[in-house]
Amino acid sequence: MGWAFRGKWLVGHVIVVLVAALFIRLGIWQLDRLHQRREHNRLIEARMKAAAVSMADLPPDPDDARYRRVTLSGTYDAARQRVVRFRSNDGDPGSWLATPLRTDDGHVVAVIRGWMPDGATDAVKEPPAGDVTVAGLVDRPKLGHPDAFTVEDVTGRSGDAFPAFVQLTSQTPAPRNGLPKPLDPPDLGEGPHFSYAMQWFGFTLVGLIGWPLLIRREAQRRRKRTRRRSEPQRYGSTPSSSGSPVQ
Repeated sequence: MGWAFRGKWLVGHVIVVLVAALFIRLGIWQLDRLHQRREHNRLIEARMKAAAVSMADLPPDPDDARYRRVTLSGTYDAARQRVVRFRSNDGDPGSWLATPLRTDDGHVVAVIRGWMPDGATDAVKEPPAGDVTVAGLVDRPKLGHPDAFTVEDVTGRSGDAFPAFVQLTSQTPAPRNGLPKPLDPPDLGEGPHFSYAMQWFGFTLVGLIGWPLLIRREAQRRRKRTRRRSEPQRYGSTPSSSGSPVQ
């Protein structure tokens, strides 16, 4: 078996070990991502289950306030409303409406009022006039790709602006004809991390089992070839000691 530790076979050992180590590391990384996702989901659930609070009772840090339920009262500023385009809902193309709400206590809050389909009428876009009460979840300070918007894009550079969006869950008075439609709550699924981890570990097993089997097959092939070479060549007769064929 000395041949198995020379030349291309030695190189193969090194490659298999390195690839197996890489695949194991990727599997562990996916399990770590799964753990992080579960921890994040537990945080979201805990904050969403807490009682709704007023703007004054929210933590000042947007990260600490995110996913907390809040109740706001005030009037919408339709002049500063922004349309966040390229947002689908169950596969249907559309947009989000982000409208500043001037609260009764003097703050300005960028409210994501919901989703509307492409081609929606101006009546759908128009926020209700007069006083409204909004229940919602504190969201991020920026709506990302593909059409990025920040709180300042909606509220302006107001010193009284709350530094994060609020995702509307309900409103009084309710939107006409159900539009804009409130966005879905945060996704609490675990994602594909566990299945990805099992795939990486499976690839590792394929390599660690398949490579020895390949070596075993090569060893069997070499033994057969050696036996064939060591066997005497047999013809129609066997030479005698005198050199004359035996009849």
